[in-house]
Amino acid sequence: MLHIQYSAWLVCTAVALTGFSAVAQTSAPTVTEAATSQVVAPAAAEPQKAKALQLHNTLQSQKEALGAVIFNDVSLSSPAGQSCATCHNAASAFADPGKAVSEGVVKGAFGNRNVPTLKYAQYSPPLQKEEYADEWRGGQFWDGRVDSLKEQALGPFFNPVEMNSTPAKLAQALRSAAYAPLISAAYGKAVLTDEDALINAAADALEAFQKTPVFAPFDSKYDYYKIDLVKLSKLEERGEMVFNSGGMCIDCHLGRVGERQIFTRFVHHNILVPPNPELPFYQQPATVNPAGKAFVDAGTGNNPKLSEKEKLIAKGMFKTPTLRNIALTAPYMHNGVFKTLEEVVEYYTKMEKFWPPEVNENPSRLMSTSLSISEHDKKALVAFMKTLTDGYDAPPELKAKLRAHQESLGYWE
Repeated sequence: MLHIQYSAWLVCTAVALTGFSAVAQTSAPTVTEAATSQVVAPAAAEPQKAKALQLHNTLQSQKEALGAVIFNDVSLSSPAGQSCATCHNAASAFADPGKAVSEGVVKGAFGNRNVPTLKYAQYSPPLQKEEYADEWRGGQFWDGRVDSLKEQALGPFFNPVEMNSTPAKLAQALRSAAYAPLISAAYGKAVLTDEDALINAAADALEAFQKTPVFAPFDSKYDYYKIDLVKLSKLEERGEMVFNSGGMCIDCHLGRVGERQIFTRFVHHNILVPPNPELPFYQQPATVNPAGKAFVDAGTGNNPKLSEKEKLIAKGMFKTPTLRNIALTAPYMHNGVFKTLEEVVEYYTKMEKFWPPEVNENPSRLMSTSLSISEHDKKALVAFMKTLTDGYDAPPELKAKLRAHQESLGYWE
Protein backbone atom coordinates (compact mmCIF):
# COMPACT_ATOMS: atom_id res chain seq x y z
CA MET A 1 0.00 0.00 0.00
CA LEU A 2 1.34 3.44 -0.85
CA HIS A 3 2.24 5.52 2.15
CA ILE A 4 0.84 8.67 0.60
CA GLN A 5 -2.66 9.94 1.29
CA TYR A 6 -3.30 12.48 -1.43
CA SER A 7 -6.97 13.20 -0.77
CA ALA A 8 -9.01 13.98 -3.84
CA TRP A 9 -11.57 15.89 -1.78
CA LEU A 10 -8.88 18.19 -0.38
CA VAL A 11 -7.52 18.92 -3.83
CA CYS A 12 -11.04 19.82 -4.94
CA THR A 13 -11.36 22.10 -1.91
CA ALA A 14 -8.08 23.78 -2.83
CA VAL A 15 -9.24 24.26 -6.39
CA ALA A 16 -12.47 25.82 -5.23
CA LEU A 17 -10.72 28.16 -2.81
CA THR A 18 -8.22 29.42 -5.37
CA GLY A 19 -10.60 29.66 -8.28
CA PHE A 20 -8.24 27.59 -10.43
CA SER A 21 -10.55 27.73 -13.42
CA ALA A 22 -9.43 31.34 -13.72
CA VAL A 23 -5.84 31.37 -12.49
CA ALA A 24 -4.31 27.92 -12.80
CA GLN A 25 -1.90 26.96 -15.52
CA THR A 26 -3.23 24.65 -18.19
CA SER A 27 -0.36 22.39 -17.16
CA ALA A 28 -1.81 21.71 -13.72
CA PRO A 29 -0.75 18.21 -12.69
CA THR A 30 -3.19 15.36 -12.95
CA VAL A 31 -3.82 13.50 -9.72
CA THR A 32 -2.84 9.97 -10.59
CA GLU A 33 -4.36 6.74 -9.36
CA ALA A 34 -1.22 6.19 -7.31
CA ALA A 35 -1.46 9.61 -5.72
CA THR A 36 -5.04 9.09 -4.56
CA SER A 37 -4.40 5.82 -2.77
CA GLN A 38 -5.48 5.79 0.85
CA VAL A 39 -3.36 4.46 3.67
CA VAL A 40 -5.35 1.97 5.69
CA ALA A 41 -4.16 1.23 9.22
CA PRO A 42 -3.76 -2.49 9.88
CA ALA A 43 -6.78 -3.94 11.65
CA ALA A 44 -4.55 -5.45 14.30
CA ALA A 45 -2.76 -2.20 15.12
CA GLU A 46 -3.23 -0.64 18.51
CA PRO A 47 -5.94 2.06 18.41
CA GLN A 48 -3.53 4.75 19.56
CA LYS A 49 -0.98 3.92 16.87
CA ALA A 50 -3.68 3.67 14.25
CA LYS A 51 -4.98 7.10 15.23
CA ALA A 52 -1.48 8.59 15.14
CA LEU A 53 -0.95 7.11 11.68
CA GLN A 54 -4.26 8.51 10.48
CA LEU A 55 -3.40 11.98 11.81
CA HIS A 56 0.03 11.84 10.20
CA ASN A 57 -1.44 10.80 6.86
CA THR A 58 -4.10 13.49 7.02
CA LEU A 59 -1.50 16.18 7.74
CA GLN A 60 0.77 14.89 4.99
CA SER A 61 -2.19 14.86 2.62
CA GLN A 62 -2.96 18.47 3.45
CA LYS A 63 0.64 19.52 2.78
CA GLU A 64 0.73 17.69 -0.56
CA ALA A 65 -2.54 19.24 -1.71
CA LEU A 66 -1.43 22.68 -0.54
CA GLY A 67 1.82 22.21 -2.46
CA ALA A 68 -0.16 21.46 -5.62
CA VAL A 69 -2.09 24.70 -5.17
CA ILE A 70 1.04 26.79 -4.58
CA PHE A 71 2.79 25.13 -7.52
CA ASN A 72 0.06 26.41 -9.86
CA ASP A 73 -0.57 29.83 -8.30
CA VAL A 74 0.31 32.61 -10.75
CA SER A 75 -0.24 35.33 -8.15
CA LEU A 76 3.00 34.60 -6.28
CA SER A 77 5.34 36.20 -8.80
CA SER A 78 6.06 39.93 -9.05
CA PRO A 79 4.24 41.08 -11.08
CA ALA A 80 1.62 38.34 -11.00
CA GLY A 81 1.47 36.03 -13.96
CA GLN A 82 3.98 33.22 -13.45
CA SER A 83 3.84 30.09 -11.33
CA CYS A 84 6.12 27.09 -10.85
CA ALA A 85 3.95 25.31 -13.44
CA THR A 86 4.66 28.00 -16.03
CA CYS A 87 8.18 26.66 -16.53
CA HIS A 88 7.57 23.14 -15.22
CA ASN A 89 4.78 21.90 -17.46
CA ALA A 90 3.12 18.69 -16.23
CA ALA A 91 2.37 17.56 -19.78
CA SER A 92 6.08 17.75 -20.59
CA ALA A 93 7.56 15.93 -17.60
CA PHE A 94 7.56 19.18 -15.60
CA ALA A 95 10.08 20.82 -17.94
CA ASP A 96 9.72 23.72 -20.40
CA PRO A 97 10.04 22.09 -23.81
CA GLY A 98 11.17 23.91 -26.91
CA LYS A 99 13.06 26.59 -25.02
CA ALA A 100 16.78 26.73 -24.43
CA VAL A 101 16.01 28.89 -21.38
CA SER A 102 12.71 30.20 -20.07
CA GLU A 103 11.54 33.80 -19.96
CA GLY A 104 10.86 35.21 -16.51
CA VAL A 105 7.76 37.04 -15.38
CA VAL A 106 9.47 40.32 -16.33
CA LYS A 107 9.28 40.47 -20.11
CA GLY A 108 12.68 40.01 -21.75
CA ALA A 109 14.32 38.54 -18.64
CA PHE A 110 16.16 35.27 -19.27
CA GLY A 111 18.44 33.09 -17.20
CA ASN A 112 21.40 31.10 -18.50
CA ARG A 113 20.30 27.49 -17.94
CA ASN A 114 17.73 25.15 -19.42
CA VAL A 115 14.82 24.20 -17.14
CA PRO A 116 15.41 20.65 -15.87
CA THR A 117 12.60 18.16 -15.40
CA LEU A 118 11.27 17.90 -11.86
CA LYS A 119 10.35 14.27 -12.39
CA TYR A 120 12.47 11.92 -10.29
CA ALA A 121 14.35 14.88 -8.79
CA GLN A 122 13.32 13.64 -5.36
CA TYR A 123 15.87 10.83 -5.67
CA SER A 124 18.89 13.10 -6.05
CA PRO A 125 20.89 12.85 -2.80
CA PRO A 126 22.41 15.85 -1.03
CA LEU A 127 25.60 17.06 -2.69
CA GLN A 128 28.51 14.79 -1.81
CA LYS A 129 32.02 14.24 -3.08
CA GLU A 130 32.76 10.91 -4.69
CA GLU A 131 35.38 8.98 -2.74
CA TYR A 132 37.24 7.59 -5.74
CA ALA A 133 37.59 10.73 -7.89
CA ASP A 134 37.44 14.51 -7.96
CA GLU A 135 33.74 14.39 -8.77
CA TRP A 136 30.56 15.35 -7.00
CA ARG A 137 27.18 13.69 -6.87
CA GLY A 138 23.68 14.93 -6.17
CA GLY A 139 22.16 18.16 -5.03
CA GLN A 140 19.41 20.11 -6.80
CA PHE A 141 19.78 22.45 -9.78
CA TRP A 142 22.33 21.78 -12.54
CA ASP A 143 25.19 22.62 -10.16
CA GLY A 144 23.84 20.83 -7.06
CA ARG A 145 23.99 24.02 -5.00
CA VAL A 146 21.12 23.10 -2.66
CA ASP A 147 20.46 19.74 -1.06
CA SER A 148 16.68 19.49 -0.94
CA LEU A 149 13.57 20.14 -3.01
CA LYS A 150 12.46 22.45 -0.23
CA GLU A 151 15.49 24.70 -0.79
CA GLN A 152 15.17 24.39 -4.54
CA ALA A 153 11.52 25.46 -4.47
CA LEU A 154 12.38 28.91 -3.11
CA GLY A 155 15.08 29.70 -5.67
CA PRO A 156 12.81 30.72 -8.58
CA PHE A 157 10.62 32.91 -6.35
CA PHE A 158 13.50 35.23 -5.53
CA ASN A 159 15.41 35.10 -8.80
CA PRO A 160 14.95 38.43 -10.67
CA VAL A 161 15.03 36.66 -14.04
CA GLU A 162 12.40 34.15 -12.94
CA MET A 163 9.51 34.98 -10.58
CA ASN A 164 11.18 38.18 -9.35
CA SER A 165 9.64 38.30 -5.87
CA THR A 166 11.02 39.14 -2.43
CA PRO A 167 10.38 37.44 0.91
CA ALA A 168 8.06 40.25 1.99
CA LYS A 169 6.07 40.16 -1.27
CA LEU A 170 5.82 36.39 -1.27
CA ALA A 171 4.64 36.26 2.34
CA GLN A 172 2.00 38.91 1.67
CA ALA A 173 0.77 37.06 -1.42
CA LEU A 174 0.43 33.86 0.59
CA ARG A 175 -1.47 35.64 3.37
CA SER A 176 -3.82 37.17 0.81
CA ALA A 177 -4.40 33.95 -1.12
CA ALA A 178 -7.84 32.39 -1.04
CA TYR A 179 -6.19 29.17 0.15
CA ALA A 180 -4.66 30.77 3.28
CA PRO A 181 -6.99 28.58 5.41
CA LEU A 182 -5.25 25.54 3.93
CA ILE A 183 -1.91 26.91 5.11
CA SER A 184 -3.32 27.36 8.61
CA ALA A 185 -4.80 23.86 8.58
CA ALA A 186 -1.48 22.28 7.65
CA TYR A 187 0.95 24.47 9.61
CA GLY A 188 -1.06 26.26 12.31
CA LYS A 189 -2.66 29.71 12.42
CA ALA A 190 0.46 31.41 13.82
CA VAL A 191 2.40 30.72 10.64
CA LEU A 192 0.48 33.44 8.78
CA THR A 193 1.88 36.12 11.07
CA ASP A 194 5.54 35.06 10.78
CA GLU A 195 7.15 35.88 7.42
CA ASP A 196 9.98 33.38 7.66
CA ALA A 197 7.74 30.61 8.96
CA LEU A 198 5.18 31.26 6.24
CA ILE A 199 7.74 31.10 3.44
CA ASN A 200 9.25 27.98 4.99
CA ALA A 201 5.78 26.40 5.12
CA ALA A 202 5.21 27.14 1.43
CA ALA A 203 8.55 25.55 0.54
CA ASP A 204 7.76 22.53 2.71
CA ALA A 205 4.40 22.07 0.99
CA LEU A 206 6.01 22.33 -2.44
CA GLU A 207 8.52 19.67 -1.44
CA ALA A 208 5.73 17.43 -0.16
CA PHE A 209 3.89 17.76 -3.46
CA GLN A 210 7.04 17.06 -5.48
CA LYS A 211 7.64 13.86 -3.51
CA THR A 212 4.30 12.34 -4.52
CA PRO A 213 4.03 9.69 -7.26
CA VAL A 214 2.83 12.45 -9.60
CA PHE A 215 6.54 13.21 -10.03
CA ALA A 216 7.73 9.58 -10.01
CA PRO A 217 5.10 7.29 -11.57
CA PHE A 218 7.54 4.71 -13.03
CA ASP A 219 5.01 3.80 -15.72
CA SER A 220 6.96 3.97 -18.98
CA LYS A 221 7.03 1.23 -21.59
CA TYR A 222 10.43 0.31 -20.19
CA ASP A 223 8.92 -0.34 -16.75
CA TYR A 224 6.35 -2.72 -18.22
CA TYR A 225 9.01 -4.39 -20.32
CA LYS A 226 11.35 -5.03 -17.39
CA ILE A 227 8.77 -7.27 -15.71
CA ASP A 228 7.74 -8.96 -18.97
CA LEU A 229 4.37 -7.29 -19.34
CA VAL A 230 5.15 -5.92 -22.82
CA LYS A 231 7.83 -6.47 -25.45
CA LEU A 232 10.10 -3.94 -27.08
CA SER A 233 10.25 -3.60 -30.82
CA LYS A 234 13.31 -4.99 -32.61
CA LEU A 235 14.68 -1.46 -32.97
CA GLU A 236 14.09 -0.67 -29.27
CA GLU A 237 15.74 -3.96 -28.27
CA ARG A 238 18.75 -3.07 -30.36
CA GLY A 239 18.78 0.36 -28.76
CA GLU A 240 18.87 -1.15 -25.28
CA MET A 241 21.84 -3.27 -26.29
CA VAL A 242 23.65 -0.21 -27.66
CA PHE A 243 22.76 1.72 -24.49
CA ASN A 244 24.33 -1.00 -22.34
CA SER A 245 27.40 -1.62 -24.49
CA GLY A 246 28.84 0.32 -27.42
CA GLY A 247 26.94 3.50 -26.62
CA MET A 248 28.52 3.60 -23.14
CA CYS A 249 25.38 5.35 -21.88
CA ILE A 250 25.28 3.21 -18.75
CA ASP A 251 28.49 4.81 -17.47
CA CYS A 252 26.51 7.93 -16.52
CA HIS A 253 22.87 7.04 -16.98
CA LEU A 254 22.35 3.83 -15.06
CA GLY A 255 21.58 4.43 -11.43
CA ARG A 256 19.36 2.66 -8.93
CA VAL A 257 17.72 3.95 -5.79
CA GLY A 258 16.70 0.75 -4.08
CA GLU A 259 14.75 -1.21 -6.68
CA ARG A 260 14.02 1.88 -8.77
CA GLN A 261 15.94 2.57 -11.96
CA ILE A 262 16.39 6.35 -12.25
CA PHE A 263 18.70 6.38 -15.31
CA THR A 264 21.26 8.62 -13.67
CA ARG A 265 23.70 8.40 -10.78
CA PHE A 266 23.45 12.20 -10.43
CA VAL A 267 27.23 12.51 -10.85
CA HIS A 268 28.61 15.85 -12.06
CA HIS A 269 30.67 15.75 -15.26
CA ASN A 270 32.14 18.13 -17.80
CA ILE A 271 31.17 16.51 -21.09
CA LEU A 272 32.65 19.43 -23.06
CA VAL A 273 29.35 20.85 -24.25
CA PRO A 274 29.76 23.72 -26.73
CA PRO A 275 28.25 27.13 -25.99
CA ASN A 276 24.82 27.91 -27.38
CA PRO A 277 25.15 31.00 -29.61
CA GLU A 278 21.37 31.49 -29.47
CA LEU A 279 21.28 31.78 -25.68
CA PRO A 280 19.30 34.96 -24.84
CA PHE A 281 21.36 35.38 -21.67
CA TYR A 282 24.20 36.83 -23.74
CA GLN A 283 22.00 39.83 -24.54
CA GLN A 284 20.88 40.46 -20.96
CA PRO A 285 21.79 43.84 -19.40
CA ALA A 286 25.09 44.22 -17.56
CA THR A 287 23.25 44.16 -14.23
CA VAL A 288 22.32 40.55 -15.00
CA ASN A 289 25.19 39.45 -17.23
CA PRO A 290 28.23 41.73 -16.83
CA ALA A 291 30.33 39.48 -19.09
CA GLY A 292 28.05 39.88 -22.09
CA LYS A 293 28.94 37.55 -24.98
CA ALA A 294 32.08 36.50 -23.10
CA PHE A 295 29.97 34.78 -20.43
CA VAL A 296 31.09 31.26 -19.55
CA ASP A 297 28.98 29.01 -17.31
CA ALA A 298 31.33 27.29 -14.87
CA GLY A 299 28.55 24.98 -13.66
CA THR A 300 29.42 23.18 -10.45
CA GLY A 301 32.53 25.34 -10.37
CA ASN A 302 30.25 28.14 -9.13
CA ASN A 303 28.68 26.05 -6.39
CA PRO A 304 28.99 28.12 -3.17
CA LYS A 305 29.34 24.96 -1.07
CA LEU A 306 32.71 24.14 -2.59
CA SER A 307 36.06 25.52 -1.51
CA GLU A 308 38.02 27.69 -3.93
CA LYS A 309 40.28 24.75 -4.74
CA GLU A 310 37.28 22.49 -5.33
CA LYS A 311 35.66 25.08 -7.58
CA LEU A 312 38.67 24.95 -9.88
CA ILE A 313 38.38 21.16 -10.06
CA ALA A 314 34.62 21.33 -10.66
CA LYS A 315 34.69 24.06 -13.32
CA GLY A 316 32.60 23.02 -16.31
CA MET A 317 30.83 20.15 -14.55
CA PHE A 318 27.05 19.75 -14.44
CA LYS A 319 24.85 17.17 -12.75
CA THR A 320 23.87 14.29 -15.02
CA PRO A 321 20.10 14.46 -15.62
CA THR A 322 17.77 11.47 -15.68
CA LEU A 323 16.96 10.00 -19.07
CA ARG A 324 13.41 9.24 -18.00
CA ASN A 325 11.06 11.32 -20.16
CA ILE A 326 14.00 12.57 -22.19
CA ALA A 327 11.89 12.53 -25.37
CA LEU A 328 9.65 15.22 -23.84
CA THR A 329 12.24 17.70 -22.62
CA ALA A 330 14.14 19.03 -25.65
CA PRO A 331 16.30 21.03 -26.10
CA TYR A 332 19.16 19.37 -24.24
CA MET A 333 22.19 20.11 -22.07
CA HIS A 334 22.46 22.87 -19.48
CA ASN A 335 22.29 25.57 -22.16
CA GLY A 336 19.82 23.90 -24.53
CA VAL A 337 22.40 23.78 -27.32
CA PHE A 338 21.11 20.53 -28.86
CA LYS A 339 17.57 20.60 -30.22
CA THR A 340 16.91 16.88 -30.73
CA LEU A 341 17.90 13.49 -29.33
CA GLU A 342 19.39 12.67 -32.71
CA GLU A 343 21.67 15.69 -32.38
CA VAL A 344 22.74 14.60 -28.88
CA VAL A 345 23.67 11.14 -30.15
CA GLU A 346 25.50 12.73 -33.09
CA TYR A 347 27.49 14.86 -30.64
CA TYR A 348 28.80 11.82 -28.79
CA THR A 349 29.91 10.24 -32.08
CA LYS A 350 31.47 13.37 -33.62
CA MET A 351 32.34 15.65 -30.72
CA GLU A 352 34.99 17.62 -32.58
CA LYS A 353 32.37 18.70 -35.12
CA PHE A 354 30.63 20.74 -32.40
CA TRP A 355 33.63 22.13 -30.52
CA PRO A 356 35.22 24.25 -29.08
CA PRO A 357 33.65 23.43 -25.71
CA GLU A 358 32.37 26.15 -23.41
CA VAL A 359 34.82 24.93 -20.74
CA ASN A 360 37.93 22.94 -21.66
CA GLU A 361 39.09 22.28 -18.11
CA ASN A 362 38.30 19.11 -16.16
CA PRO A 363 36.91 16.95 -18.97
CA SER A 364 35.16 13.81 -17.87
CA ARG A 365 37.32 10.71 -18.14
CA LEU A 366 34.45 9.27 -20.21
CA MET A 367 35.05 11.84 -22.96
CA SER A 368 38.44 10.57 -24.08
CA THR A 369 37.12 9.41 -27.44
CA SER A 370 34.04 9.72 -29.63
CA LEU A 371 31.69 6.76 -29.83
CA SER A 372 31.84 4.51 -32.86
CA ILE A 373 28.33 3.28 -33.65
CA SER A 374 26.49 2.83 -36.93
CA GLU A 375 23.68 5.01 -38.26
CA HIS A 376 21.24 2.18 -37.55
CA ASP A 377 22.43 1.95 -33.96
CA LYS A 378 22.02 5.69 -33.53
CA LYS A 379 18.37 5.35 -34.53
CA ALA A 380 17.99 2.35 -32.25
CA LEU A 381 19.44 4.26 -29.32
CA VAL A 382 16.96 7.09 -29.80
CA ALA A 383 14.11 4.57 -30.12
CA PHE A 384 15.12 2.98 -26.81
CA MET A 385 15.30 6.32 -25.01
CA LYS A 386 11.74 7.01 -26.15
CA THR A 387 10.58 3.93 -24.21
CA LEU A 388 11.48 5.83 -21.02
CA THR A 389 8.51 8.21 -21.37
CA ASP A 390 6.00 7.99 -18.53
CA GLY A 391 2.32 7.26 -19.15
CA TYR A 392 2.60 4.24 -21.43
CA ASP A 393 -0.84 3.36 -22.77
CA ALA A 394 -1.22 -0.13 -21.32
CA PRO A 395 -4.48 -2.02 -20.75
CA PRO A 396 -5.97 -1.64 -17.23
CA GLU A 397 -5.01 -5.18 -16.23
CA LEU A 398 -1.35 -4.53 -17.06
CA LYS A 399 -1.41 -1.23 -15.20
CA ALA A 400 -2.70 -3.06 -12.13
CA LYS A 401 0.02 -5.71 -12.41
CA LEU A 402 2.76 -3.10 -12.76
CA ARG A 403 1.44 -1.14 -9.78
CA ALA A 404 1.14 -4.24 -7.60
CA HIS A 405 4.68 -5.31 -8.46
CA GLN A 406 6.14 -1.89 -7.68
CA GLU A 407 4.21 -1.56 -4.43
CA SER A 408 5.52 -4.97 -3.34
CA LEU A 409 9.04 -3.60 -3.80
CA GLY A 410 8.33 -0.44 -1.78
CA TYR A 411 8.61 2.04 -4.63
CA TRP A 412 6.74 4.79 -2.76
CA GLU A 413 7.64 4.07 0.83
